[in-house]
Amino acid sequence: MNINLEYIFPTPFWNINITNELKEYDINLEDIIKECWKIKEQDLGRNISNVGKASYQSHDINLFESPKSCFFKMATIINNISQSVYESTWQGFVEVDNAWININKKNGQNRVHNHQATLSGCLYLQVPEKSGDFVVVNNPNESYIYRSYGQLHVDSNNLPIYPEHAAQELFYKPKDGDLYIFPSHLLHYVQPNETDNERISIAFNCLKTWK
Repeated sequence: MNINLEYIFPTPFWNINITNELKEYDINLEDIIKECWKIKEQDLGRNISNVGKASYQSHDINLFESPKSCFFKMATIINNISQSVYESTWQGFVEVDNAWININKKNGQNRVHNHQATLSGCLYLQVPEKSGDFVVVNNPNESYIYRSYGQLHVDSNNLPIYPEHAAQELFYKPKDGDLYIFPSHLLHYVQPNETDNERISIAFNCLKTWK
């Protein structure tokens, strides 16, 4: 007996590595990282989703402030990709609104949160192995309902087997130069950095504009 299975109402999650795109603008990840450290020297940071002294988050930065800066060139790339993502489904325009720097040292992490925008994303500049997965969290209400249906099957280690429709979390291992874009309401967090090297990224929000 063949039973057809299809998944309905999926959540979009876009990703691309932009290392080559940066080269076209005559910049690289190292250039951007240097700018991040300069900002950290002047900005003591803030606490929002970052946990503890090992997790640094800057105040909002204007990526478009200086047309000759590597931030401006990077933001132009991000803006173009975000617009391409947006118009694949919706009419109109989005633009990068606010952005901030994340630097997680050893044991640094970011708690579960979401953003108040249209699309959100993160560009990964330096991601050592075992420096923390990016984890997306299923809608808590829906996850609870599926768990209430009964006990899941288990694997050889007696751990629950979560099919796609019952998954509670999905784990992504970003690489240097990866750009993730997702709907802003999507819950997510970053695991603790287990290494002695910094995990560096730039997060951002995009808002719909009325041109």
